Amino acid sequence: MLEHESVFTYQTPFWKAEYHDLPLRSYQGNPLIETLPPISDREQTYKLLQYSPGYDEACRQWPSHLRLHLFLEAARFFQPLNIHFELEQRFSRLIRAGYVGRNPLDLGFWSQTERKLHLIGQNAIFSATPRVPTQGFTLMGISGTGKSRTIERILSLYPQVIQHHEYAGKRFTWTQLVWLKLECPYDGSISGLCHDFFQQVDMLLGTNYYENHGLRSRPTIDKMRVAMARVASNHSLGVLIIDEIQNLRHVKSEGVDKMLSFLVQLDNTIGVPLVFVGTPKARALLAGEFRRARRAAGQGDLPWERMQNVFEKDKAKDSEWRVFLETLWKYQYVREKSDLTSELSEVIYDESQGIADIAIKLYFLAQIRSIERKTERVTADLIRKTAEVSLRSVQEPLHALRSDNKVLLQKYEDIQPIDLEGAVWQALRQIGTASSPASTPGTSQEAMAAIAPVVAEEVDATIAPPESQAFHAEDEQNKSKERVEQGEKGLIETVMEARQHDLTAYAALKKGGFLRDGGEYLGEEVKA
Repeated sequence: MLEHESVFTYQTPFWKAEYHDLPLRSYQGNPLIETLPPISDREQTYKLLQYSPGYDEACRQWPSHLRLHLFLEAARFFQPLNIHFELEQRFSRLIRAGYVGRNPLDLGFWSQTERKLHLIGQNAIFSATPRVPTQGFTLMGISGTGKSRTIERILSLYPQVIQHHEYAGKRFTWTQLVWLKLECPYDGSISGLCHDFFQQVDMLLGTNYYENHGLRSRPTIDKMRVAMARVASNHSLGVLIIDEIQNLRHVKSEGVDKMLSFLVQLDNTIGVPLVFVGTPKARALLAGEFRRARRAAGQGDLPWERMQNVFEKDKAKDSEWRVFLETLWKYQYVREKSDLTSELSEVIYDESQGIADIAIKLYFLAQIRSIERKTERVTADLIRKTAEVSLRSVQEPLHALRSDNKVLLQKYEDIQPIDLEGAVWQALRQIGTASSPASTPGTSQEAMAAIAPVVAEEVDATIAPPESQAFHAEDEQNKSKERVEQGEKGLIETVMEARQHDLTAYAALKKGGFLRDGGEYLGEEVKA
């Protein structure tokens, strides 16, 4: 076996190039632009971005364990809003404008490319050499507003890899990489970014760039920078998205400057548009030299604000919050349907502060709580209680938003994601435990229900997070008290004693005779 054996795990399907006539003169005659999907208007963009997982009123009468599965699918819905249309148009412009002046069929393209790569090798970051103006932008917003998900949705409108074979009756063999999305390394390492770049390109194209430029002979950062620029140029990379740019705040200022200077160099010299995505904590990082270098960018930065609390029809018929909430409210799986009222809108806004991810998960978590407790109706009190129990980890940043406390907001701009899947799993386990018959002779169903979560926790402690476990803390305390009063303490005492002696619940239950061999319950013929 070779010392560095390349491992190829995945290759995306290549899109066969098809060319479209374009009215813009600057786009004509450029196969990299003509093969992109047609430029869409607002109505077409809405149809392309919008996603509905489907909804059937009859599902509200399904058994609880089936309805709980619907929440994870419903959470995938996507309702286009004004910010989404603007973002789609920006990507549409920057990808095409970035290809202007980078036509591989132009005379002198290769010699010009080598000259640009030489500039990068010489670290000529802000050369006065004529270049195509930068077209990228920075997208900033607090966590949970939907930045990353929207970008992924927009990028899905473009084939990631396009294979060219023939253009205008002449042979043209070219592999075009339309977009690539990377996450900013947590340590701000340029080598880490380069390694990630090579690995992703290899997975998409089936190449060996990571082995050749990231492993062999332990290349220096300078060599990797030039290699990354060459790969981006050779495959006509249309746009490079750097997500979680706020990770650079953990890096010393010198490291931040090096990383940003390298990225600006890639943008200015090679002509690959860059899009930076992050929270407002990145704002201070993107200042000084970096901002001056990108001042000429035609698109400017795009702040992503949370939705404003406008619901009443007479105030704003098509406000983003109203459109979003009315779409969300359709996915109601409790048995008794609740109409969306101003009161409910006010409560869910107050508890989510207009952050889409929190609003979606709060609404679904409230329904899960209602199904578990068999109340089967969404109310304002239910939403409040659910927020109190299930959104504990985000209460401080939400309070900072409510009070518009600038000092606290700077501290809590990164809001932890809410684990909807963990809550669904916890509810399924709770319902399954409550409805399943006793599996051991001589053991009450109620006692088995008490011990099942303990055993399950030791089997996989990572499945249900503390937030979802908090859903049932009050119920479990009441049930435990009832079991103590009834004298059914055998299983509980066994497990608790086992924990004191560093034994697993399973081992203790088996030793105590609560778990038996399945063969004991088989017929003689089967055992034989």
